[in-house]
Amino acid sequence: MRIFRQTENIGLIRNCLFCIQEAQGDFVWTVSDDDVVLEGTLDWVLSEISGDADDQLAFIYLNGSMSTPDGIIFRQCAYPFRGDPESRPGSELFEKCLNVNEDWPLLITSNIYKIMIARQAIKSWSGIKNNLAFPLFLSGYAAAHGAMTLRSEPSLLYMACYSRPNWLTIANRDLPEIYRKLAEYGYTTSLIRRQILKRLSFLSFILKFPTDFLSALPTYWFALRLPKH
Repeated sequence: MRIFRQTENIGLIRNCLFCIQEAQGDFVWTVSDDDVVLEGTLDWVLSEISGDADDQLAFIYLNGSMSTPDGIIFRQCAYPFRGDPESRPGSELFEKCLNVNEDWPLLITSNIYKIMIARQAIKSWSGIKNNLAFPLFLSGYAAAHGAMTLRSEPSLLYMACYSRPNWLTIANRDLPEIYRKLAEYGYTTSLIRRQILKRLSFLSFILKFPTDFLSALPTYWFALRLPKH
């Protein structure tokens, strides 16, 4: 076991990226300290990794349950899939997941990446260091560059927070920016366009974060010029 402690607070994004860069195995799993990993999950993950005979697996995605802060489960599964679906490349399956629940990829504990591909993703886009929706980019990039499998049985218990800091900025600037980047990796234009433009009702965002709104305008203009189908 190797333990690192930053000399100063470098923030969530840079800490996660630091761990990916320092990891020494074939896969990396970043686990948040407030998520519960359910019994049997690690055994399943290790089995999937060891069964990757052709070395094509790039992304493992974990389903989960959501609870209130006092522990009451209000959603049994983030995704209703049965069996453990997979696709090669994983972009097809990842698009299906995004159409069901867009927020779950933002949970860092739900995503396990092949290290080589995660590092390629980080290297390919310097803007990742300033985007709080960065797990979505890492996941989408990995799914587009290899096979993806999803564990349908809930693997995590996530405590939902009703007051998420900076959520207006994440929803109206960071997420659209990620989708614009994912358009470079073969995702369907209809998905990219829909996921960006569904945020156009953002009066609160404009009033509270006018500078961030202006910086996001090129991304919305990009989406408006995409074909609908």
